[in-house]
Amino acid sequence: MRSLNFGPNQINNPYNAFTLVSGLYVAFDKLLIALESTDTLGTYRIRKFGRLPGEASLMLPKSDTVTLSGIDQIPAPHPILLQVNAAVAQILHLTAMAETIENVLRDRELVLCLAIDGSTNVEYLLMAF
Repeated sequence: MRSLNFGPNQINNPYNAFTLVSGLYVAFDKLLIALESTDTLGTYRIRKFGRLPGEASLMLPKSDTVTLSGIDQIPAPHPILLQVNAAVAQILHLTAMAETIENVLRDRELVLCLAIDGSTNVEYLLMAF
């Protein structure tokens, strides 16, 4: 990622714009979809992990592949970013950690403050980081 000069401050960079499309953002954010490279430049196999939100399902092509290219001022997604996303998604789903992390993040949103008696499981709430 260093060779791309890509970090948290570049997450909204135009070459990452594909993952920011509103209907697909949630699916990419939750690592429910990933694009795996094929032998054809710019063509990717769509890998789905679990049930996709309705909007994402409607935006994806019926086939299991998609070809991406840049338009106007927005370049095509960088292949390395898609490769990293696919690797992380596959690891999390093969190890069942995706569901665990999702549960921790959901539970953390429910905790508005720490319990006065010290019973809040802070270690669990920080586990996703």
